[in-house]
Amino acid sequence: MPQVRAREMLVAVEHPVIGRFPLPNLPIKLSRTPGGIRGPSPGVGQHTGEVLRELLGLAEEEVAELAREGVVMQGDEHGPELGPDGVPVPR
Repeated sequence: MPQVRAREMLVAVEHPVIGRFPLPNLPIKLSRTPGGIRGPSPGVGQHTGEVLRELLGLAEEEVAELAREGVVMQGDEHGPELGPDGVPVPR
């Protein structure tokens, strides 16, 4: 473990649902473009509305209709609501 600590191969990340947990850091260390882990991965559907509205130009009503029809899944910063089986529940 000393080598893992010395190379900062694990970083602690704060997740809005599960709390603080370790993630593997980038294995390659570059001096000019160091990179790194900035946070947890997004929840399922977390950015769906943003992408559909801002990048594809859909209206809010169109995004809501796609979600109602189950075509897309939307989540908040915590991801979608999960059913008892752990599967995301459409909104």
